[in-house]
Amino acid sequence: MRLSSLRGGRVWLSFNRQSTCAICNPHHAAVIAVQPGLRAAGVQTVSIWGSSVADLAGGIGRQHPPYAVLADPGDVTYDRYGLHRSLSGTLDPRNVATMVKGFRMMGAKALKSDGELLRMPAEFLIEPDGRVSRAHYAAFGADFLPLEDVLAWAQS
Repeated sequence: MRLSSLRGGRVWLSFNRQSTCAICNPHHAAVIAVQPGLRAAGVQTVSIWGSSVADLAGGIGRQHPPYAVLADPGDVTYDRYGLHRSLSGTLDPRNVATMVKGFRMMGAKALKSDGELLRMPAEFLIEPDGRVSRAHYAAFGADFLPLEDVLAWAQS
């Protein structure tokens, strides 16, 4: 998939850790829930994961997201967008509540490491002309763009 093929519409591009991530999967349950409103506003969501295609099916694929879910097991795209790794961000106590939800969702699968464990997520809100109107690089694992901000952007 090329982002240029989506030019002319708004895109919410998210980079996640690994497909079984106990931090990213609860966030994506909320992302899935707001998709009808985003689609009505003409926003396409694209989600990139540092896992193989096979691993996506057993991780985020279990939630059946209604948007593009892409595999980047070699982290090539992550590096192009300047994502970073952080041990302190992975171990940050602010992740705990989200991780508990994630372990409830994923069960033992959340213990499987199928990608870069220390990778921090990032999200980009991209305008129809291809300009990035907001870039959010997570300071810790569960530091995602507030859904309210994404919805407000979609409606602006």
